[in-house]
Parts: sequence; C-alpha cells; structure tokens
Amino acid sequence: MYEDFYGLSGKPFQLSPDPTFYFGSKGHESAYSYLKYGVYQGEGFLVITGEVGAGKTTLVRALLEHIDPNTIIAAQIVSTQLEADDLLRSVAKAFGIRVPHDDKANLIASIEAFLLTVFQQGKRALLVIDEAQNLNARSIEELRMLSNFQYGDRALLQSFLVGQPELRTLMRTLAGEGHGAGCDVLVLDINLPGRSGLDVLHVLKDEGSAIKVLVVSMYPEDQYAIRALRAGAHGYVNKGGDPQLLVQAVRTVAQGRKYVTPEIAQMLVESLTAPSSESLHQRLSDRELQTLVMIASGKRLADIAEQLTLSPKTVSVYRARVLEKLQLANNAELTVYAIRNGLVGE
Repeated sequence: MYEDFYGLSGKPFQLSPDPTFYFGSKGHESAYSYLKYGVYQGEGFLVITGEVGAGKTTLVRALLEHIDPNTIIAAQIVSTQLEADDLLRSVAKAFGIRVPHDDKANLIASIEAFLLTVFQQGKRALLVIDEAQNLNARSIEELRMLSNFQYGDRALLQSFLVGQPELRTLMRTLAGEGHGAGCDVLVLDINLPGRSGLDVLHVLKDEGSAIKVLVVSMYPEDQYAIRALRAGAHGYVNKGGDPQLLVQAVRTVAQGRKYVTPEIAQMLVESLTAPSSESLHQRLSDRELQTLVMIASGKRLADIAEQLTLSPKTVSVYRARVLEKLQLANNAELTVYAIRNGLVGE
C-alpha cells in the first residue's frame, strides 16, 4: 500500500541486501574504491570488515554487478559454517565445477584445472566469501593453499574475505601465531578491537593450537582470571601490578608451566569447593561481562564503544543482554549487582 502512496518503485524495507539501494557514502565509496583497486591488482587476499548492518554485502554485490564477466569469473559464498573440506566443495560448486565424489586430491586438482582454463581464456577468477568471520583456521589455510596456484608469476585466484570486525582480529591472530612457529609465548590483552582476547582464546582452543598464551588485563584477577584459565590460557597477569611479575609470568609460561598468583590459586580452590549453584553473571559471555564491569565502573556507552573499538549500537545490544540475563531494569540496578558480587569496588 505505502509503495503506491509514496510512488515507490520497490519495497524499501527488505531485510536482504539489495545493490539497487546502494548509497555511496564517504565511507562506502572509500571501501568500494579499495575493492575496485583489489580487483585491478588481481591477486592475493583482500579483507574488508564492518559492523552488522554496515552494508558490506550490499557493497560487494554492487561491485559484482559492475564486473565484466568477459574478463573476470566471479563466485560468491555466503554460508561459511563449514569445515575445511566442505568449504573446498563449496568453492568448486560456486564456480560451477563438477565436484568429484572420491578424495580431496581430485577435488583440488579439479579446482586447479578450472582456474588454469580460465587463465588460458584470458580471464581471471575472483572468489568472494561473505560472513568470513565464521571461518576457522583450517578453512583459511585451505584458501591460502588455493591462492598459491600460479601460472608463471601470475596468481590464478584472487579472494575477497568480507566479514564483521572479529575477522580482522582472527586474521591478525593467525598471522601472528604462524601456526605456532617462531613464537614461545603469546601475550594476549583482553581488550582487543572487535573481538575480546577471551574470544581469541576460545578460537585457539577450538583449533587445537599448541601456542602458549599469557593473558594480561587491567581488570583484577577475580573478574577474568578463572574465565581465562578455563578458556585455555597458561597464565593471567594484571597490567597494573609489578612489571617484574609480567617478566616472571612470561618465563614460567615459556617453560610450559602454568602461572597463577596466590590470589588466583585461592580462587581456583574456592571454585572447586564452593556449592554448585551458579551466579547469574557467570552465564554472561566474555564480552557481556566486560560490558557489565565497565558500566558499573561509571563509563558511558560511548566511552565503552571507543575503548572496545565497537559501535555504540553494538554496546547497547550487549547492555540489553546483560540486563535481561541478570533480570535487572537499569544501570543503577546493574551497578548495585556488580558491587554486591565483587565485580567492582564500592
């Protein structure tokens, strides 16, 4: 009805991204130019990130609509909740390659043969993976392997990874980890942009990484130490403490031993001997707990967003989740809860 009333040519409130409604704001135009330059370069990985609803998918679809199919064969994958081998099959299907039903070697050979044929036709292959923050380390390694296919000095495949801010954190973590090579201890701050250090710990644990991680934080031990150790950390150090403790912690972890202060050791004992009843705040995610502590410490949402490198809208979502899970109504009740449970000082 409102389409006729306002003289609209289409539905303006669709949930699915539509490149027809792409608006080239300053930020979007900058990202669009970055993508076009990436296409012009024709090789390697290009990573573009943005918050939920920032228009990443619309931007990519607008780019794909303007790509000349006579020079570039483009394929897009949106669902990335796949294991590494399944991702390879999805890549093959996206390019219209007949997927072998036997082994992985034949699958990879089929993809390479297709890419070589495209190159010999004077064209290039472009793979776009949306929601790429859901990729795991094995999947990224498979994509890296595909990017190694070359003819002479020319890469046969270019990949664009598009996702939420945690994708960039994941890529940096994997690059710094180098799959464990050349790194004795990873010193990981809880406050990372987009994705918390505890989230990175969970990723490393899920991927079976052997790297030893020492978590550092400005928060007292009783807020995050147990969570960090349960997530796979080899130690936890408060950044506000004696610098010599950090040196001692790094040396201890590098030797393959756990580093815990007497205070953390006492908390571990208490967690084992305490009744099994669970406090409401223990059900919070790591980022939700972080938001709770910062609000209860008197920080404004805008300040929290700036410190965590998140949008104010995202912080508001975390705040709403905290209030719901703790069965509270406002920030005042949230602060009282935090004080009573020892999450912040009085």
